[in-house]
Amino acid sequence: MDISLSRYQNSSVFESSSKPLTDVNLFQERHLLSASYLLNRRKRRAQVSGISCSFVEQGLHPKPKPKPLGSGHDVVKKETHVQKSQQMKGSSSGLCSQIEKLVLCKRYRDALETFEILEIGCEYDVHVGKSTYDALVDACISLKSIRGVKRVFNYMINSGFEPDLYLRNRMLLMHVKCGMMIDARMLFDEMPEKNLVSWNTIIAGLLDSGDYLEAFRLFLIMWEDQSEASSRTFATMMRASAGLGMISPGQQLHACAIKMDVSQDIFVSCALIDMYSKCGSIEDAQCVFDEMPEKTTVGWNTIIAGYALHGYSEEALDLYYEMQDSGVKMDHFTFSMIVRVCTRLASLEHAKQAHAGLIRHGFGLDIVANTALVDFYSKWGRIDDARNVFDKMPQKNVISWNALIAGYGDKSKSDVKFCHASSSNHFTGSYPDHHHHHHHAPASEQPLAKIAIQKALIAVQESACITANPLLLGCEGEDTEWVKVDVKSDEPSAGDWVGVFSPANFNSSKCYSESDDLQDGPSICTAPIKYMFANHSNSDYATTGRASLTFQIINQRSDFSFALFSGGLENPKLITASSPISFANPKAPLYPRLAHGKVWDEMAVTWTSGYNVDEATPFVEWGWEFQTKKLSPAGTLTFTRSSMCGAPARTVGWRDPGFIHTSFLKDLWPNTMYTYRMGHKLTNGSFVWSKLYSFNSSPYPGQDSLQRVVIFGDMGKAERDGSNEYDNYQPGSLTTTNQLTSEIDDYDIVFHIGNLAYAKGYISQWDQFTAQIEPIASRKPYMVASGNNERDFPNSGSFYLSSDSGGECGVPAETIFYVPADNRAKFWYSTDYGMFHFCIADSEHDWREGSEQYAWIEKCLASVDRQKQPWLIFAANRVLGYSSSSQYTIEGTLGEPMGREHLQKLWQKYKVDMAFYGHVHSYERTCPVYQDQCVSLEKYNYSGTVLGTIHVVVGGGGSELSTFAYVDTEWSLYKDHDWGFVKLTAFNHSSLLFEYKKSKDGEVFDSFTISRDYKDVLACVHDGCGTSTLAP
Repeated sequence: MDISLSRYQNSSVFESSSKPLTDVNLFQERHLLSASYLLNRRKRRAQVSGISCSFVEQGLHPKPKPKPLGSGHDVVKKETHVQKSQQMKGSSSGLCSQIEKLVLCKRYRDALETFEILEIGCEYDVHVGKSTYDALVDACISLKSIRGVKRVFNYMINSGFEPDLYLRNRMLLMHVKCGMMIDARMLFDEMPEKNLVSWNTIIAGLLDSGDYLEAFRLFLIMWEDQSEASSRTFATMMRASAGLGMISPGQQLHACAIKMDVSQDIFVSCALIDMYSKCGSIEDAQCVFDEMPEKTTVGWNTIIAGYALHGYSEEALDLYYEMQDSGVKMDHFTFSMIVRVCTRLASLEHAKQAHAGLIRHGFGLDIVANTALVDFYSKWGRIDDARNVFDKMPQKNVISWNALIAGYGDKSKSDVKFCHASSSNHFTGSYPDHHHHHHHAPASEQPLAKIAIQKALIAVQESACITANPLLLGCEGEDTEWVKVDVKSDEPSAGDWVGVFSPANFNSSKCYSESDDLQDGPSICTAPIKYMFANHSNSDYATTGRASLTFQIINQRSDFSFALFSGGLENPKLITASSPISFANPKAPLYPRLAHGKVWDEMAVTWTSGYNVDEATPFVEWGWEFQTKKLSPAGTLTFTRSSMCGAPARTVGWRDPGFIHTSFLKDLWPNTMYTYRMGHKLTNGSFVWSKLYSFNSSPYPGQDSLQRVVIFGDMGKAERDGSNEYDNYQPGSLTTTNQLTSEIDDYDIVFHIGNLAYAKGYISQWDQFTAQIEPIASRKPYMVASGNNERDFPNSGSFYLSSDSGGECGVPAETIFYVPADNRAKFWYSTDYGMFHFCIADSEHDWREGSEQYAWIEKCLASVDRQKQPWLIFAANRVLGYSSSSQYTIEGTLGEPMGREHLQKLWQKYKVDMAFYGHVHSYERTCPVYQDQCVSLEKYNYSGTVLGTIHVVVGGGGSELSTFAYVDTEWSLYKDHDWGFVKLTAFNHSSLLFEYKKSKDGEVFDSFTISRDYKDVLACVHDGCGTSTLAP
């Protein structure tokens, strides 16, 4: 962003700054922010009457002005009117005085009620003075009363009152503080005169509403319009720079603040510290803090928060004690921050001291600080202390409850009952599970595995019933429907649950063993595809025996029935079942997944249907929009129960997967929009069609154009209807899916690097996963990698001997998703996207030096032409590089054992830019690193020679989050305990932007840029030099 502060600077940031921008939209649209453009743009011309109209549109009609007396009225009536008017004015002046006194006594609601009496009685005839309006502004702001704002402002307009500049600014502030930014902006634009207060008010409002770009635009106009800027202005704009995560505008603002001699203003200094901290430069933040002439409480709090934000917990604690020694008064924010720092450091002694200080300084009842204490004591095994603090809190919020409940869960005290916690709330822990084979990411049990379906008994209650509506789904071609299920039981209990079974006829007298033999056995031999407790949305079910549930059902090639069970999940007893329901065409072609073919101009389309090749011929109709379409044939695959390696995939988790079809669309033009639909030609000559989809073809390898890549791992699937206790299994899955769907036009290709559906042997879950990602995978190439939850099973050829796949041993993933591998059972492959070259490894097969995969990795890295494809990316599911996750450090490692030992020389030799991993459910970024040492001190703007590889763990796609260990590693720069994904943007052969974005809101949490030329890739580095000779 170029803040053209011409009075103090001779060049813009694009000319003078050595640090590239870290926001792609600003990078592309920087010319929109130039002062000349902004000053010449057409201004909005909405009149003040337009603001009144906006009130009418929102349902608040202004009272009509009194009609003028006509000429036919007699003198007596006129005199009476005048007398009444004078009486009203006399009484209204008393009301105005009363309003001002009520506001002075902070009785704001009474003040607005008194104003309403004035409105009703006086009908705009009374002069309400400036002081009364000023008081009413205070009342509206204090109550955040939008209705009050509309009434007060409407009265001012209709009474003909002409406010001065002071009162106009107050009215503007009233709109801003009550969140009415549209009306505030109209009011601001129509102000006949503006001063710094006006500009500061509207800019601050834009910042509070998150519109940082518009705030900068207005600031540029103000800079040209006003002769000076106040310290408040600079402090406000620092917030905008911090909000955008862009350090360059903040640095320019800092320079101007110095030249205007306001840089050491307390508010400006605190804003600078906050801006530098949030933009990643804690060193600059420390410099500003050191130069503060007076170190206030806010200043100390801001610098401590900055160090804590970047994981410098010990430094933050040292600053806390410095603050204590300085004699500066501490507030509740100070103590709550330090308690959270102590949580990271696992420092009980320091936390106890902070607790004592909290009480000593009079903040013993503060909800924020006490919640931090509950969280600390809970996480570090002091559950009695946590409960003691919790019980003394006069107010509690959801965060407080979550902290305590997580503590009890970690101590296995599940018998504790929380009477005040709503039964509809879901609470999620975030602690790793290490009781499987080593190095597993934390994972709760597969929800369907909790059901002991083999133990199910038939215990039909004649009076019980369960009904589902509608009976026929997808009448208009829908592949997803919402079904209402009504339950009635005369013997209800809290453990009753409803299972969804498909096929509908799930009661069988024969069951399969792991050896595939049919045996006499239990009454029910297949798990439901989802379930929900009867009291899920009916808290009084155990009393009334009546419940109404809503399930989301997707087309899965068969009919469905709903069954009511008692006895909980561990001792299920079948009480009753519904009549079957089904989709109009259960065999329809569904859930397309795009993927790169083996050459750049080829796109693979894979989908699922119920049609085998003896029933219908599969194909894809595709081409340019409004042009004659081509037909491409498709191959058909499936897999059977006998393809599975063990339980539950081979037993209760088995469900027919249908048929998987793949068609290859060839000879695509680069960067071209194509439409397509899947079809099946039936044996009778008729056709069955899917919906119409579209995609953009890939750029030519090496093509210089804007190219955007999304990378994440370990997303899993979740249930939009709340079934399967989804919050406890893959709580962030839908959050990531929703965010990627909302940003679908802002990226070009997706890499989901392993741990896909977390089906774990329950085959029905693969359909639900492909349905969940359909909005993404049907429009963008969705490239996948193999993880432990797809592949690992003992005696199945996997490198690791865990049972994580639930007996799938890779078969469903390898069949349902196409990848351009030579052998899909060996899930490693390379692919190109324009200026990117990707080497996707399979961490579940041997990757050590001397193995088949090691030779392939070297071949993949060596094969790229870096002049055409400068951006070289390595990816795998397990962390073959660096991680400070507790799931590794608890066993004495900082990544997969032998990973770096065997692969780092290849990364260094071929100058790999970045290596991405999943498996650990969090985010972590390293410095450019080789042999455990940072080879560059830069953190945000890399340029020149490729000295080492940046390693990124991006496994927070949706599964239960992993925790970090409290270890001091030189190479770890940034960590985030949240769900998110990485976006890479290549602007050209020399400039690349890296962004880590939060799934919950798409905000950028971490970013950096790479700038270099081809000669920098060729340059010799340690262990990365080609052979040479001195011969001429």
